[in-house]
Amino acid sequence: LSMVLQNEYRLLPPSMQERLDALNEAYLDGVAAILARGRELGEFRFDESPRDKALFLLATLHGAVLKFRSMAPGSFETIRGQLLATLGR
Repeated sequence: LSMVLQNEYRLLPPSMQERLDALNEAYLDGVAAILARGRELGEFRFDESPRDKALFLLATLHGAVLKFRSMAPGSFETIRGQLLATLGR
């Protein structure tokens, strides 16, 4: 649902924009925390800050999901593999 709302962000009333912004921050903070912990444990290897890496991963996944319906079979798996590679996996 949040991805659908993102596409219509400018049309949303300010109160909904604020809630969507808070939700996005929560997603970003959560993924950044997972990445930070994974790096501490040696599961992930990357040079960027966990927040910057989380932003990259979420933006890439968001774009992939939006395009997924029109992509060739196996495309999502390719994207998944590339994202994992950026984490040193």
